[in-house]
Amino acid sequence: MILGEVKTKLFANKGQSDKTKKDASCLFRRILLIAAPFMLIAVMTRVMVINDPMSCFEGEYACYRQNREVAQHSDRYYRVLICGDSTAKTSWVPALLSDDSYNYALGGGIANRRILLYI
Repeated sequence: MILGEVKTKLFANKGQSDKTKKDASCLFRRILLIAAPFMLIAVMTRVMVINDPMSCFEGEYACYRQNREVAQHSDRYYRVLICGDSTAKTSWVPALLSDDSYNYALGGGIANRRILLYI
């Protein structure tokens, strides 16, 4: 009688194992269906950033990119290098200082707004 109970439990577990596998595959499909849109959004965002960074970043990115390209690929020697924030970027014009000057400041604002606050 004990042997019969063991056989019954073995066969019962085998059936439950198949059911468990089906449940696991169903759960995996559901998780995949839920995660697929998020993965697609992540991939599309990455593609947009690589192909056209200006569509994703703020306007200061163009200034940062120009400064980076000048620093990495310029063969020119600059005697006057202007560094600073948006006030330095919008206030100092390198061409008026000398031919060998470059404004390496990062933008982000307009100097005229700051002047208007003091008036």
